Parts: sequence; C-alpha cells; structure tokens
Amino acid sequence: AGNNPISFSDPYGLCPPYDDDPCNFDTGDPNLDDPERRNIVETTFKGAPATKDSRNPGLKDEIWAWAFTTADGSLESVTSVGGPTVVQPTNQPVGAIFGAHGHVNEGKLVCCGQNGNRAFASSGGPSRPDKAIAHEATVPTYIVGKDKIWRLDPGTGKKTTFDRWTSPK
Repeated sequence: AGNNPISFSDPYGLCPPYDDDPCNFDTGDPNLDDPERRNIVETTFKGAPATKDSRNPGLKDEIWAWAFTTADGSLESVTSVGGPTVVQPTNQPVGAIFGAHGHVNEGKLVCCGQNGNRAFASSGGPSRPDKAIAHEATVPTYIVGKDKIWRLDPGTGKKTTFDRWTSPK
C-alpha cells in the first residue's frame, strides 16, 4: 500500500457520460449524484487490480480512496491498496469530502478466514472494519458492491443503501 494521489480532472470513464454503465445519479446523495465525485467512488470497484496473493488466484485487491479538495478547489484523491479481503486506509486527509472502497470479491471464495479455511466474501454490505472506519471518520464513507452502494454516516456508522444502477446490469 502507500499513497497514490490521483487527479480526477480527466475522469477515468467509469459512468455516463464517460461510459455506458447505467449509474444511478438520482440517489439524493451529493457525492453519488455528482459525476466527478461518483467516478472516485466507482474507481474503488472498477479500478481494482488483480491480486498478487497466490492463495487467491483470479481475485482482486481492495482499494480505499479518500476524496478531498485542494487549496485551488480541485478534486483529488489518495488511495490505498490492500489484499483481496481487506484494505487499511491512510489517515483521513485534511479537506476530505468522503471515503470509499469497493467490495470487489463480493460473493467469491477467498482464502483465508479466521480458521484458515476458504470462505465467501461478504455480499451483505459494509463489514465490521468498514463500520469501524466510519465511526472514526468525520465525513461519509461509501462501500461499493456489485449492485448496491452503502453510505455510512460519520461518527455513527448509520447505513443508507442506494441502487448502484438505473437498470439491471
């Protein structure tokens, strides 16, 4: 892991108008309904790299991103990359707007659970570590699944669920 600042002035093409994915921009959430901010959220799922963990071939590593505004008002993010089941985010940066990370291996068998056996990665939304981060954060955090995005409110961890797409993919 480590810090990897990314500028989103030239978006990655992760939702319309940048690609054909039917992203839901009518959630009522200011971060999910703004295309530039939404692309940071989507990058944590769609931009996840293949894992180098030999115990988990074919899976992806998780990405955590903190979005923030710079002194000149531009939107940027800092990312951390973890393993196929967990990522430890960097500290929340000054000026943070939100944090996000993707559950990229949702519903797949991953190695290794608490007892050392393979287990299915959660597909039920935010995990305990996700909730713990939300309790410490001062900005909302988002967890991206295949078809849902969950927002955890800062401090309380209160969960709100959004449909990720306007139509089934």
